Formats: sequence, C-alpha cells, structure tokens
Amino acid sequence: MSIRVLPDHLINQICAGEVADRPATILKELIENALDAGATKIQIETEEGGKNKLVITDNGSGMTKEDLEKSILRHATSKIPDEDLFNICSFGFRGEALASIAAASRLKITTSNGPEGWQMTVASGKILEIKPIARTQGATIEVSDLFYAIPARLKFLRSTRAEQGAINEIIKRFAIGNPGVSFQINKISYDPTTLEKRAGKIIGADFIENSLSVFNDRDDYAIEGLVGKPTYYKHNSKELHLFVNGRFLKDKVLFSYIRQAYYDVMPYDRYPVVVLKIKVPENEIDVNVHPAKTEVRFRNPQALREIVVGSIKKELGKTSLERQDISTLKTANPGVQSLKEHAFEFQRPMPFAPSGTHTHSSQIKDEDIILHTDNPVSMFGEARFQLYNAYIISQSQDGWFLTDQHAAHERIVLEKLQTKEIVRQPLLMPEVFITEPDIVEKLIVEIQSFKESGFVIEKIDETSIAIKEIPAFLKYIPPIELFQKITAEMDEKGSSNAHKDLIHRIRGTIACHGSIRAGQSLSIPEMNALLKQIEETPRAMQCNHGRPSVIKLDRNMLDRFFERT
Repeated sequence: MSIRVLPDHLINQICAGEVADRPATILKELIENALDAGATKIQIETEEGGKNKLVITDNGSGMTKEDLEKSILRHATSKIPDEDLFNICSFGFRGEALASIAAASRLKITTSNGPEGWQMTVASGKILEIKPIARTQGATIEVSDLFYAIPARLKFLRSTRAEQGAINEIIKRFAIGNPGVSFQINKISYDPTTLEKRAGKIIGADFIENSLSVFNDRDDYAIEGLVGKPTYYKHNSKELHLFVNGRFLKDKVLFSYIRQAYYDVMPYDRYPVVVLKIKVPENEIDVNVHPAKTEVRFRNPQALREIVVGSIKKELGKTSLERQDISTLKTANPGVQSLKEHAFEFQRPMPFAPSGTHTHSSQIKDEDIILHTDNPVSMFGEARFQLYNAYIISQSQDGWFLTDQHAAHERIVLEKLQTKEIVRQPLLMPEVFITEPDIVEKLIVEIQSFKESGFVIEKIDETSIAIKEIPAFLKYIPPIELFQKITAEMDEKGSSNAHKDLIHRIRGTIACHGSIRAGQSLSIPEMNALLKQIEETPRAMQCNHGRPSVIKLDRNMLDRFFERT
C-alpha cells in the first residue's frame, strides 16, 4: 500500500471532526472570532439545537472582501501577525475553524468593516457567490445543514435538547468570562455588568452569598474572581470556571491547583464552585496544544501554582464571622433534609478533676493541644453546656453557636503541626529505591522540594535513588514503602507534589487521633478555651476533612426554619 497525500476537501473534513464536531464547538469558535474582532454585543439564534441552523451576529471590526475570501482557507488567520506561536494574544490561533465549518455545512458570511459590506455563500468548502451588501459594521455568520456533506457524522449528534443544552453552557462560559460584553441566545440575554453580578445571574445568587473575593498580583501574574466557601460545593467539576488570559480552560494542571487549595477544608469527593480570571505572560503559555483550545501548557507551572493556591488559601484562612458567614451552611446541590425527633440529653459540665483523677481530657498529652487561654471569651460567646458530650453550645450577643468539638480541635492541632519545622531523621544506612528512569528524573527535579519536606535523596543511576533522610515523624514507616506511595501518586495524578500530599495526609491522621474526641466530657473553662482557639486558628470553620465545625443559630435562621418570615 503506497502513501498518498490527502486532497484538501478530505483534510478539511478530518479537521472538522476536531474543531467542529457539534453545534456547541462551532459556536465556541465563532464567539472567539467575534471577541477577537472587538465585539461588545453578540447575538445567537439556533434551530433544532443548532443542527438545522446556527446564526451569530456581532458588532466587531468586520472584514474586507479580500479577508472574507481568505477566511475559509486552511491555516489562514489574522491571529498571528508576527508569526510568533508563543506570543499569542487572541482566542483563536489554528486557522482551521472556518475552513472546517465550511467543509461540514452550508455557510453564509455577511460582514462590513464600515466603508463596505459583503456577503459570501459557501457549500462544502467551495465559494458559490460573493456580492456587495449594505449592513452596519460587524459580521453575521449563518451555519445551516450541519454535516450535510459528511452524513456519517450526523448519527453522532445528540438530541435537539442535548445539543441546545451544550450551546447554552458555552454561552454561560463566555458570559462569565466576559462580563462587559452583551450576549443574547434566542430569548435569553446577558447585559454588560460586573463579574460578580454576571456570576450571580448564571451560577446563582446563593453562590455570591457563599463566596469570597480573590485578588492578587505578583510579578507578571495576576488572579481575580470569586471562590466558593468550603461549605458550598458540587459533586463534579462543572462549576470550575477558569479563564487564563481570557480563555476558558478545562486544564488538569489548573484543576489540580484548585483542589490543592481546598485540600484540607473540603472532602476529596466534592468540588468547589469558583470563577477565576488568571493573567500570565503570553510568552509563558503555549495555547497550541489542544484542538479545542481547552488545555494549555505552562512554562512556569510553579509560579502559577503559587499565586493560585496561595491566593485561595489566604481567603479561606480568614476566620472572621463576616467572611465565613457560618449562619447558613449551603451546598450547590441542595437536597431534602429529613428531621427526626430526638430526646435531647443535656450533659452537665464537669469541673476540672483533681490531680490524679482520671478524665478523658487528661489523656491529651501533647503540650501543643492542651486547652488553655488567658482570655476565654471569643466571638462565639461563652459556653453554656455540652450536647451528647460531642457538641458545645455557646451564646453571644449575636446568637447561639453549635460547635463540633472534635472537628474544631482537629483543625487546631493540624494547623499547629503545619507551623512546626520538619525535623529530619538520618537513616543508619541509605535505602535504595529502584524505579523507572522517568520517575527518577521527576524525583531529582524536585530534590529541593523534597528537602524542604524532610526528605534527603540522591541519584545513584538512571533507575535508582538513595534515600538518606526522612521526616522524623515518619520514622516508623519503611522509606521504600513511602516512596512507592509517593511515586504511585505522581504517576496517577501527574503531580510532582505527591510527597507533600502524603505528609499532609499523615499529619491529618496524627491531628485526628491527637484531638478531643466526640463523647469526651469537657468543663466550661475547657469549652471556652477551645472556642477561643477556634477564633485564632486559620480555616477553623472546617475540619481537616472539609466538614463544618461551627454553625450559628440566630433569630433569623430560626424564623426561616419555622417559616415565621
């Protein structure tokens, strides 16, 4: 069988399968072109979920007749004026979108750059007609009979409802990422506004009520947006709205950074709701790595990680009542909660036991987690009693507070463990860890990061490293077993921070077992001391597993609960 060069029409059809596989992806390409043209108003109309017809009209810069004719040619683009693929300041870059769309459908483009207007009709990638026409500046692109030229692809399209739903999701992404642009899709419209108001309209007002503002800039990197509180979550990643230099991304690297920021305040099977606009230098990002442009490659992922994870953690670490808003604990997936009657048993607080008397609280030996404070009065008020020997009921001028003593103290212990410098334990004889060459290279690249985490390693050859020192509190775990877990996670998640994640999980386990337990009786002074420490501890409103540790029961909440408002 000999090798032959494919004809252009077949190449265009293949490309159409990458960038024009359904109406929603076609619309994405066309909206990006409109935004690159400086459009501030974009209108979309669809029929049968875009399968019969898809029309997009904008008020951008428009095209000349010459540019109009070139627009449907493969690899023809205005997005790379200086031929530098690593300094792209636009959405589009491949030069295949219109060529692919034209090859898969009937296409009509009406455009005007101000002085003149033109209309071009295309079918199966061939120009049928170009004629002058009067219209205001901008462009209208009408795509009809999708895949009529490639019937085999029609069977892969979903129902009208599903295709329209995908289109609506595309519009929502662009509307959130470009709040200053007016969007209209059939009868739904989004007027120009602020990011907060646009996110509130699309995601919901409850997200705004349960979100924190993020703004930070460092060197040439910047981040701004809204991040949901840990108690407001989804069970999937659909509400991770991430934009890098204006581009909406579904990028694994960015997703992993978001998860790291919420690592110890949200359960692993839940996802935060965030809207983040990230700015990185154009020469630090490669956008030409994915046909749909939903993934990119970062030249300096560590700098990106620092600003993303650091900025989010900073906001989540604020513990004032106003910022945490613990009066209501909502999720982005509200469900019906059943209420069952319980016989409430009030536990009378026990006074401090005399010396030598056994109590549960006397079992806590670590000096860092003994409850003591000079000023026991906190923003949570004064402790009144224990409920089931597990929950502290306290009262302040603002209302009543219900505190999970184990969850709250677990966070306090973990934060104290994390502020301590890691002590390294030298091994009597270095352990030799044998693995794949690419894994060895990944480990050696992170050798300084390992050292900061308490590990001292050294490369022996292409397939082995020597483990010389480990964190002292991991001395009872075989070093080879440690590195087997670390490398397995590196391979599974593609993360170079697996050793840090492992240390964090082990510290979390230590904190869990070293904190006050549910069922443990506390005196009034001990309860007040715990409440004070919660106030002073970052991220104390959630335990290490992401569960809430404190809720507020004020008059408004009770009135709503009993439907008195």
